[in-house]
Amino acid sequence: MQRSLFTLCLYFGSLMLLHAQQGVTVYGFPLDTIQQWVEESPEELQAINEKCLHPDSIVYEEEYFLLYYGSAYLDGYSPYGEKMLASEVYELLDKEKYQQAVELCLDQVRQHPAYCRGYYNLAVSYDYLGDSTMTQIYLDRFYGLLGTAFYSGSGTSMDSAFVVRSVDDEYLIIRELGYQRNEQHLIDDDAGVPYDMLTVFVDEETGETTDLFFNIYQPYELGLKKMFMEAKLEEEQNGSEEKPGKRRRKRRKDRG
Repeated sequence: MQRSLFTLCLYFGSLMLLHAQQGVTVYGFPLDTIQQWVEESPEELQAINEKCLHPDSIVYEEEYFLLYYGSAYLDGYSPYGEKMLASEVYELLDKEKYQQAVELCLDQVRQHPAYCRGYYNLAVSYDYLGDSTMTQIYLDRFYGLLGTAFYSGSGTSMDSAFVVRSVDDEYLIIRELGYQRNEQHLIDDDAGVPYDMLTVFVDEETGETTDLFFNIYQPYELGLKKMFMEAKLEEEQNGSEEKPGKRRRKRRKDRG
């Protein structure tokens, strides 16, 4: 992974010199340098997303890296909203509407770049259609994106945590490891960076467990907090719109 990222080193290296405090890093790159790149070149990130969608395109590891972590800095980033998308696909699959499921999955991953489960469901939908070629292509997309998070750490501690853009990807990684989730806790390090600590069953028969750590800076700081801020803003706006109405009703009552 690091060798294939060599072409990014000069660009990100120059950005790193501008940041006295690196904050959260992944593969040695501060996330805020990725944010700066996205803000300066959002069209390049969208172009990578289109490459992932196109079955004839070759997507390189550095592009998966940029798409996976860079997608968190796009306007439509909604890691917790993504969790609800799969149910629509499952409903179509249950009704054997496989082509509709394909179209829905394509729309989902276009609207939600780096949505890993969307690519997995797209591969499953093609598998139901009996198209082994397309199934493999989109499985490769799935593993290219999820592998970016999978190889970002060992998950054995906060210092070596998996860095994920979505909490749903935590569960996908656990599934790939062959573990079953037992408990989940939100914790912070000394710098206030949020982590999910998941206790998983290594062996359900013996009850053996282990703890896995996931850095959730992006979904928590950029996703969840943004969602709460937008909800609060909407509530305040609705409240300010209601107040004049209440005053008018009171004045009418006084005049009556």
